Amino acid sequence: MAVNERRKFIRIPFWFVARYKSVKSKAKQAGADAQAAPGRAKEFKDAYGKNISTGGILIETEEYFPVSTVLEIELDIPSLPESIVVRGRVVRSYEIEKDKLYDNGVQFEAVDEKYKKTIGSFIELFK
Repeated sequence: MAVNERRKFIRIPFWFVARYKSVKSKAKQAGADAQAAPGRAKEFKDAYGKNISTGGILIETEEYFPVSTVLEIELDIPSLPESIVVRGRVVRSYEIEKDKLYDNGVQFEAVDEKYKKTIGSFIELFK
């Protein structure tokens, strides 16, 4: 491990389909979002997952997010029978193509335990 490495979790580079939406910071709204009907995917915008760990994800989006923005991310990971939805906080965001594409490092805050184990098992296959 590099001397300056700050990550607590092993990340694997892997391109996969992801969708995201910004979550309102008000607790009341966050509770309403968490209880929304399964058909809510229409609210999500397309993105690409570039790497993943059990602690977070790097997604490429067409919009910039300030640090601390809360995102809900829907992931289609190969070998999983269904999409999973996780919630995380942007810890870094930087432009990769001027006014067009951004990489967003998102630290997971709310991941169902079974999904965390599933992500961990997936990572083990590729590390």
